[in-house]
Amino acid sequence: MFEEGLIMSAPTLWFLLGFVFFAAELFLPGFIMVFFGVGAWAAALAAGLGADLALALIIFIGMSVGSLLLLRRMLVATFQGRSRLASERESEAMEDAGDPDDETTPFMLTGKQATVSRTITPKTIGEVTVGGSFWRAISDADIPEGSLVVILGHDKDNELLLRVRKM
Repeated sequence: MFEEGLIMSAPTLWFLLGFVFFAAELFLPGFIMVFFGVGAWAAALAAGLGADLALALIIFIGMSVGSLLLLRRMLVATFQGRSRLASERESEAMEDAGDPDDETTPFMLTGKQATVSRTITPKTIGEVTVGGSFWRAISDADIPEGSLVVILGHDKDNELLLRVRKM
């Protein structure tokens, strides 16, 4: 019924299953499928080293669930960002630091020095460089390119927009 060349080996099947899980991660929300891909590739390695189906299944389940429980929280924070949580914690810690009606929220770059890489005016968003990264920035005054500024915090409605003041 089947030709000899069409039957795939167990390691190849596990590897392809892992690839399917990784591909599914691109289309499904939740950052879960990648861990099943890791489990499938661990099972492929075990099958390649001679493990039988039962042991490969145990390795697949163990690696999938284990990596999911141990690594998901850390990897989600890394890949999806934790700026909202960080700014909320810092805001709570700095409740008395400023006027509650202020449009600026303190965060990790507050107080750092930056260099203007694109002119900032009160009507246009400019750009600053800090720590080798470029950030969009706003100010209440005209600040020409090349000027040094101090970071006051991020805009309360946009964590990727810094509020700065000329030094």
